[in-house]
Amino acid sequence: MSPRSIILSLVQDLRTHKVRAVLTVFGVAWGTIGVIVLLAFGEGLRIQTQREQHGLGAEIVVAWPSRTTKAFAGYGPGRRLRFRTDDIMRLPGEIPELAAISPEYYWDARVVRASVTRRLRVTGVYPSFAGLRNLYPQPGGRFINSADIADRRRVAFLGDAVSKAFFPHEDPVGQTLHIDGTPFRVIGRLQGKQQSNAYSAHDEWQVFIPGTSFVGLFGQEDPDLFIFRAAHPEVHDRAMRSVYETLGRQYRFDPADRGAIYCWDSTEAGRFWQYFFLGMNVFMGVGGAFTLFVGGIGVANIMYIIVRERTAEIGLKMAVGAKPRLILTQYLVQALLLTVTGGAIGFALAVATTTGIGLSPATDYIGVPTVSPWVAILTVALLAIIGALAGYFPARRAARLDPVQALEF
Repeated sequence: MSPRSIILSLVQDLRTHKVRAVLTVFGVAWGTIGVIVLLAFGEGLRIQTQREQHGLGAEIVVAWPSRTTKAFAGYGPGRRLRFRTDDIMRLPGEIPELAAISPEYYWDARVVRASVTRRLRVTGVYPSFAGLRNLYPQPGGRFINSADIADRRRVAFLGDAVSKAFFPHEDPVGQTLHIDGTPFRVIGRLQGKQQSNAYSAHDEWQVFIPGTSFVGLFGQEDPDLFIFRAAHPEVHDRAMRSVYETLGRQYRFDPADRGAIYCWDSTEAGRFWQYFFLGMNVFMGVGGAFTLFVGGIGVANIMYIIVRERTAEIGLKMAVGAKPRLILTQYLVQALLLTVTGGAIGFALAVATTTGIGLSPATDYIGVPTVSPWVAILTVALLAIIGALAGYFPARRAARLDPVQALEF
């Protein structure tokens, strides 16, 4: 039986059952929309959350010197720790698992430019801080470099909100502002980024200056904290242990004393969100798949009706030599065509829906719904499985009919 005759036969049958056909196609289309839209929302939210998490910095550890909680080498618990900048900067050379590290100082200072005055978080950092915290300058500017550190230059890198507040109508690079009365030349401004969390002020509202200049301006010798990243995620835990061990030897505290250094490990948060969205997408996918299976039941029902009404015709074909395999193929293909039609309509409507929502202001909160390749592949696979199952059993029933009994039907 040719593909054309199979299609024409299906069209003829569907004309006889227009209402059933429309409801069946609608059921498959609705199930397809459910699978795609739910997974697209899950994927969009995952990307949005990951982007916001990475606004702080990807796979970094923020570490604050704290107080010891264990007695060690003759020292009692409760000893306040402060780490010197030189000791922190030597850690990458002593710990091969470390990729980058930067001390950080901070102070709330009075920042003035012409008639604009604000009290802002001024942060003293080192060049590696930019890569750790994803601080990228807008074109025409730069971040703090090693020469700024060595020469204690009075230069400043502005958060994008700070830049707009002090220089609303001009490029701030090369301009001057005063921090607690001391002039600083602006060398760059931050590219806008999404940042959902922070351990002090959000980056857009900070002023970054060289760590050495910070010490000279505010007289604070020791950094408030330091940030580091492991060379690879696989050695992250080993790098954490090595930091405790190395600093423990230098500052005489128990390396197993996790209270001595309070750490905010963004890698752990990343792992949590990874498993969270995996579970959410599985839940949404299963929910959408059940909706699609309901549409598949509709396909099976209409195919049973078609087989029942064409029983005599099937018996005649088999009486004149048609093989059961041919009968099976005919009705299986028809079921697949019906499923594919509903799936194609649903896929088009789902893409249109996600595209429309992606253009709305709601994406600032829920992300942009994204029909990723794996969502499309999963949907096509589900449609193929459901279409095959919905068509196989009615087709098998038709192929197993006894020609004599079928002709008498």
